[in-house]
Amino acid sequence: MDRKYLNFLGELCVLNNVKRKTSLKLAGVEVPVMRNMPNDPNIDFKFLNTTNSTHFMAKIVNIQLNEMESLSDERVNNLLHQKIQGKLNRAGIRENSNLD
Repeated sequence: MDRKYLNFLGELCVLNNVKRKTSLKLAGVEVPVMRNMPNDPNIDFKFLNTTNSTHFMAKIVNIQLNEMESLSDERVNNLLHQKIQGKLNRAGIRENSNLD
């Protein structure tokens, strides 16, 4: 058994926390970044901000650390930075000027 299920668990944990602590409403899951492109990568969640009727999308980034590792804050920050940059590039967010 691999540990890929932890990615889904991470997404559900983020969604649960957003739903419990904000007034945001879930408007979609696995939403295409650009609808007119074949093989378009998806963004994990689309939310509706009910206070101003705006939408935003969230891509969840998970890192899996070996519980035996003792990592410094700097090392964890480096791991997160690498993971986020890779995810942004693969999702096509860097190439889309409409996304921040």
